[in-house]
Amino acid sequence: MGVRQNQKDTMFRNLFKQVPYFINLLEKCRGEKVTLTENEIKPFDLESDYVVRLRRNDVSFIAGGKIIILIEHQSTVNPNMALRLFLYYNELLQLWIELNGINLYGKEKIVNLPVPEFYVAYNGKQPLEEEYSTFQVQYEGIKIEINVKIVNIHYDMLENVESQNALAGYAFFHNEYDEAIKSGLSSQNAFESARQECIKKGYLQGL
Repeated sequence: MGVRQNQKDTMFRNLFKQVPYFINLLEKCRGEKVTLTENEIKPFDLESDYVVRLRRNDVSFIAGGKIIILIEHQSTVNPNMALRLFLYYNELLQLWIELNGINLYGKEKIVNLPVPEFYVAYNGKQPLEEEYSTFQVQYEGIKIEINVKIVNIHYDMLENVESQNALAGYAFFHNEYDEAIKSGLSSQNAFESARQECIKKGYLQGL
């Protein structure tokens, strides 16, 4: 992965790990209003204070104490996103079990595990041909099927582009950054150019 992509991914993580901004993103992914309060949504990822791991996902939360929501940011179409998110979920589930002191080898059956929601926030130029990424494993008597919803968050695809919408601000920044790179600016100058354009539009105050 190149330096410029790393910058955008880091910005995505830093921005949408903030609960109010995450709610903007989740509402776009779900296509409906989020009724949970900010106090009911807690960061829970592979780059948290709980543990240091080599692999990390972009953004994940426990919402309402029950749901692990994983959102991965992509600028290119990747056919393996469902498998990747499934692996992230397995690691998060293991972490959740450890933190809750659950004994996998005890006599009691474990119930009420956090149910996952999987999303890919796609912000690329290439048209999306599918709305879902799917991973399936099926053997005799065993079936695993993972469906990941792919949501186009490109600025041109957003309905709500008001200045207070963090997702619109990020998408606008992303678009301006890419255009600045195309014009020949260095990565640092492109970042500053995109930041100034956000200020003019009233997006991402404090960026």
